[in-house]
Amino acid sequence: MSKLLFTFVGLFPFALMAQSDSLGNQLNNSIDFQVTIQQALKPIVVDGVLDESDWATAKPAKDFWMKYPDNKKRAETKTEVRLTNDDHNLYIGIICYDSSRNHIIQTLKRDVNYFDGDGVAVVLDPVNRMSNAYLFGVSPLGVQSDAAVQFFGDPVWSWDTKWTSAVKQYADKWVVEMAIPFKSLRYEAGQKTWGINFIRNDIKHGQYQTWARVPIQFFGYSLGYYGALEWAWAPPVEANNVTLIPYLLGGASKDYEKGGKTDKILRGGADAKIALNSQLNLDATINPDFSQIDVDEQITNLTRFNILYPEKRTFFLENSDVLAELGSPGARPFFSRRIGLDANGQRVPIKFGARLSGNLTKTTRINAFNMQTAATEGQRSFNYMAGAIQQALTGRSFFKVAGMNKQDMTDFKKGKTAYTREMSGEISLTSKNNLWDAWVLAHHSMQPNVSKENNFGEVGIWYHNDKWQVLFDYLDLGSNYATGMEFFNRLESHDDLLDTTYRVGYKQSFTQFNYNYIPKSSEQIAQYKFEAMNILVWNPNGSFNNRILGLNNSLQFRNTSQIALSLNNEDNQLPINVAFTEFKPLPPARYKFTNISAEYSSDIRKFFNYTVQATIGEFYNGKQRSLVVGINYRKTPWGLFGLRLERYDLQFPEPHNRSLLYLINSKTEFSFTKNLIWTTFLQYNTQADNFNINSRLQWRYKPMSDIFIVYSDNYAAQPFLKKNRALVVKMNYWLNL
Repeated sequence: MSKLLFTFVGLFPFALMAQSDSLGNQLNNSIDFQVTIQQALKPIVVDGVLDESDWATAKPAKDFWMKYPDNKKRAETKTEVRLTNDDHNLYIGIICYDSSRNHIIQTLKRDVNYFDGDGVAVVLDPVNRMSNAYLFGVSPLGVQSDAAVQFFGDPVWSWDTKWTSAVKQYADKWVVEMAIPFKSLRYEAGQKTWGINFIRNDIKHGQYQTWARVPIQFFGYSLGYYGALEWAWAPPVEANNVTLIPYLLGGASKDYEKGGKTDKILRGGADAKIALNSQLNLDATINPDFSQIDVDEQITNLTRFNILYPEKRTFFLENSDVLAELGSPGARPFFSRRIGLDANGQRVPIKFGARLSGNLTKTTRINAFNMQTAATEGQRSFNYMAGAIQQALTGRSFFKVAGMNKQDMTDFKKGKTAYTREMSGEISLTSKNNLWDAWVLAHHSMQPNVSKENNFGEVGIWYHNDKWQVLFDYLDLGSNYATGMEFFNRLESHDDLLDTTYRVGYKQSFTQFNYNYIPKSSEQIAQYKFEAMNILVWNPNGSFNNRILGLNNSLQFRNTSQIALSLNNEDNQLPINVAFTEFKPLPPARYKFTNISAEYSSDIRKFFNYTVQATIGEFYNGKQRSLVVGINYRKTPWGLFGLRLERYDLQFPEPHNRSLLYLINSKTEFSFTKNLIWTTFLQYNTQADNFNINSRLQWRYKPMSDIFIVYSDNYAAQPFLKKNRALVVKMNYWLNL
C-alpha cells in the first residue's frame, strides 16, 4: 500500500512543473458574442448550397475560439455561421473550411458517438435562462444528431424532434444548411434574445472549437456560457402545434421456460405532443411500446450495489432534469425506469400516461406526470404520479419543490390503501462567476404505519476553475425513506445466503479533488489530470460501514489517445453474506483490500482503435486479476464493428474457491443508407447467466417515421439452454397537425 501511494504522490509534482494563466469566466458572453437575425425575403431551400440572397446579407458569426485541448487562442480552421428565418423555421447556414475530405465519421446512425467524429452543432437556449437547451448537430456526411441539454449532466441523445438538414462538399470546405421548425422548440412569446453557441468538432486535428468562449473545465454545450442571438423582432409563435405519433406492432414470442408456447403479438398505441403555448407541452400516451429502444449494454458488477442504467425512452426525456436530477448521482428520489420496467429491465405494460413539462413563466419550469401500469402475472397494477417545479433565483441558482405518489391499484380496487408518497424541497446556488456551486436538499416520505427513518437530506459545495476542482457532499438517508420510484445504489442489500433483501439507510460523505494541467508547448500531451476521491459511509447508528479511496493519474494526448493509472483502496464492513460468484458467499466481516488498474485507449480517429484495461491486486479476502479489451473497426461509411471482452479472475481462500467471470459484448452495424440501418448486439454474461441476441433493422421512410424489425433471443449461459425468443415488426408515423 505504501509503495503504491508513493507512486501516485511522486507523479503529482509533474503537474506542478508549469502553470498557465487562468481563463477566468465568461461573464460577458451575451455581450461579447452576439449574432443578429433578419427574416428571409425569399424562400430558403435546404440543399447545402447557400445561394439565396439572404445568406449573403446575413452577418456571420465567425472567429471561433479553441475549446480543447487549449482554449486560449483562436481556432486555426475557420468556421462561419449565418442565420435567417421565415414564419415557420429557423435557418442556419454553416461553412466549415477544410482542405481535406478525410473526415472522421464513426457511424451513419443518428445520435450515436457525435462528439467522437467531425461535425458542427448549434446549441439553443430559447428561454435564455441557462436552465435547458437544445443541440442540433450534423456530420460532414449529413448524419443528424439532436439532444436535450439539461442543467447538469450530459446531453440526452435519446431526445428526438423533427428538423431537416443538408450537406454539400467542396474542395476547400463543407457546408451545412439546417431548418429547425419553431414547432420543435419551446420559447416565450415576445422573447427577442436567445442564448446560442456553435461547436465545431475538428477531430482529425484532435480539437473542439466554440464560437462563444467556454472555460476548459466545462463542455462546449455548457449552459452558462452562451452568446446571444438577437432577433430583429420576436420570432412567431406557431398555432395548433400538435404532433401525433401512432404505432402498430405485430409479431410472435415464445417462452421456453414456461412450456414453449408461441404467443402472437398484436397491439397498437399512440403518443401525442400538444403545445399548450409556446413554452409548455403536454405529452400523452396510450399503450406505449418501447421495443425499438437499444438494449442495455450489460456490465459485470463487482460491488454489492445496483447499477444505474440510463433512461432511453423518449416519452420521459423532455425537461426530464426537473425531476430526474433531484438528489445526486447514486441517490435519486426519482428514477423513471422504475415505471414500465421490472428489476430485470423487462417490459411492464403501461396503459396510459400524460406529462406536462416546460416553462410556466420565464423563470419557472415544471415537469409533472401521471402513468398507469397494467396488472400482469407476477406484477401488480400501479398508478404513478410525480411532479416538480423549479423556480429560478438570480443567475443560474434555483429552488425546487417536488411531490410523488405510487398507489397500488390492485389493493385499491379491493378497498385497501397501499401507497408510497414523498414531498421535498431543494436549493441549488451558483455564483455569478460560475466557479462555485452549493446545494441543500430535504426529502420526506410517507407510507402506512411508517413514521421513523423516512427522511433524506443532502448538502454539498463544489469549486471548479480551469485547474482545480474540489467537491464535498454529505447525505443522510433513512432506512424507511421511499418514493416507489427511487434509485439509491446503497439502500437495498441482498443477503445471498439467506436470499433476503434488507433496506438499510446510511450516512455518506463524498470528497473529490481534481487538478488539470495543460502543457504550453507540448506537441504530444494535450492535458494531464490528477484525481483523488474519498467516500466514507456510516450505518444509521453511526457505526462504520465503508471507506473507498481512489487515486487516478491520466494523460490525454493530442492524437485523442489516453493513458491512465488508478489505485483503489477499500475498507468494507460487510453486514450481510455477499456472493460475487456462484460459490459460497463471503460472510459478514471487515475486509480491507487494495488494487491498481492501468488503462490505455488508442486514437479514435483511426479506422481500427482499441482500449485495454488491466487490474491486479486484492479483492476482499482474495485476489483479483482482470483484463478488459475493447476493439472497434469502422469501414466508413457503411460498417461499424465492435467487440468488448472482459475476464475477471477472482481467487478466494477455501471454501470459496476460484471463479472466472466472462462478459462478451459484440455490436455490428451495417448502414445501407443514412435511413436504413441494421444493428445487432450479442451479449454473453456468465455473471448474469445469460446470452442475448438483439437484432434490429430500422428504415426511416419519412422524417421521424420508422419501420422496425426486431429479433431478440435469450439463452442461459451455463448450460446453454433456450429461455425466450421474440420477433416483432413495428411501424410508427410522425404527424404534425
